[in-house]
Amino acid sequence: MFQTRLVSGVRRSLAPSLAQRRIEALNRRHTCYMVESLLQQEKQCTDRFRALAAEAPTRGLQELFTLLAVEEQKHFDAVDGLRRLCTGTLAQSRLLGTAKPLIEALQADLNVSLSRMKQQLPAYISARDVEAQTRDEYLQRAKYAFDHQARVLFETLAAEEQKHFVLLSLLVELLNQEPVAPQHLRSSPWDVSQLDDTLYDSPGR
Repeated sequence: MFQTRLVSGVRRSLAPSLAQRRIEALNRRHTCYMVESLLQQEKQCTDRFRALAAEAPTRGLQELFTLLAVEEQKHFDAVDGLRRLCTGTLAQSRLLGTAKPLIEALQADLNVSLSRMKQQLPAYISARDVEAQTRDEYLQRAKYAFDHQARVLFETLAAEEQKHFVLLSLLVELLNQEPVAPQHLRSSPWDVSQLDDTLYDSPGR
C-alpha cells in the first residue's frame, strides 16, 4: 500500500512537469510556423539595401548600405533557424561603430554630391520607416513569445532593427541639411554621438 501511494505521489509530482513540457513543445512548434512573414520582411530588407548600395552615388553610401544588407541577411538566417530548428541565435552587432566613420565622411561629400544624394532621399526615408515597422513587429513577437529562446531572439532582433532605424534617421537628417563650407565641418551641429551600439544592445543578452 505504501509503495502504491509513493508511486502515485511521484506520478502526481511529475504530471505538472510533463504537462509544462508539452505546452512548451507546442509553443515552440507554434513559434516555428509563424515566422514566414518575418522571413519575407528580412529578405525584402536585404534586397532593398543591396539595391541601394548598387545605386549609391558615393562610395561611402555604398559601403553603408552593404553593411546594412549583411546585417539583414544575418537576421534572415536567425529567423530561418527558428523556423527550421525551433531555435535561433543572433549576436549583437557593432554596426553603428562600424558605420560611424562612414557617416562622418559623408559630411565632407555634401558639397560635392548633395544633389545626387537627395535624389535617393525618398528611398532612404522609406527604408527607415520599414526598419521602424520591423522593430515594432519583433517587439510585439517578444511580448507574446512563450519560448524563452524565441523571446530573447526577438528582443535582440528588435534592438538591431532600432540600430538600423537610428542610422538611417541620421542619414536622412544629414541629407536634409544645407551644405556647409569645409572649414566649418568640424563645428557642424550634426551629432554622431547616437552611433553607439551599447545604447541599443538588448539588455536580455
